[in-house]
Amino acid sequence: MYAIATRWTFKAGSGEEALGINKDEVMPAVESQPGHVHTVIVRTGPDTFLSCVCWETEDDAKRTVADLSPLLIRHLGHLVRGVEPVSGNVVYQACASRAIRPGG
Repeated sequence: MYAIATRWTFKAGSGEEALGINKDEVMPAVESQPGHVHTVIVRTGPDTFLSCVCWETEDDAKRTVADLSPLLIRHLGHLVRGVEPVSGNVVYQACASRAIRPGG
């Protein structure tokens, strides 16, 4: 499994808007891509988030980034102040036996 973790910083006061766009426009497109395994988004501040998206393979991840970059730019580009991605092979994971979707 391969993961891309990204620290997102949005313009001051735009965190809620960015989160809404991400949930409504971006994540459905990401989650429908071949090889998508799991996504977690953590709010780390009013206008900052950490996303971690897991893929079956590095090729699945790279293909999705290339294919969906225009969508990200179109929907979130006007709000983004900074993007800091890191990626690599998953060396450990543990999950509960049932899925939990905090906040609905």
